[in-house]
Amino acid sequence: MEMSADTMVQRVKGVPFTRLGDELLAVDSEGGYVYALNETGGMVWDWLESPMAVDELCRRLRQTFDVDEPTCLAAVTQVLRGLEDAGLVEIV
Repeated sequence: MEMSADTMVQRVKGVPFTRLGDELLAVDSEGGYVYALNETGGMVWDWLESPMAVDELCRRLRQTFDVDEPTCLAAVTQVLRGLEDAGLVEIV
């Protein structure tokens, strides 16, 4: 599905992530995949416990990192599409 700045996204319930240092790791034993999120990805994952718009994710990230809005929106959208393809987040 197409994502834009006002698209609402949340993480899929029941995905077991474990913190290991600055990363979050999850193992999909059925699919045979391991997912790793770096510190920034972990922040996004935590925020997506409840539905949140893509532009709100960028607003929060821009408070922490020196990144312009178009670059942030492009990067966040790309990451969210990958997480959606992996079945880790869903558009609501």
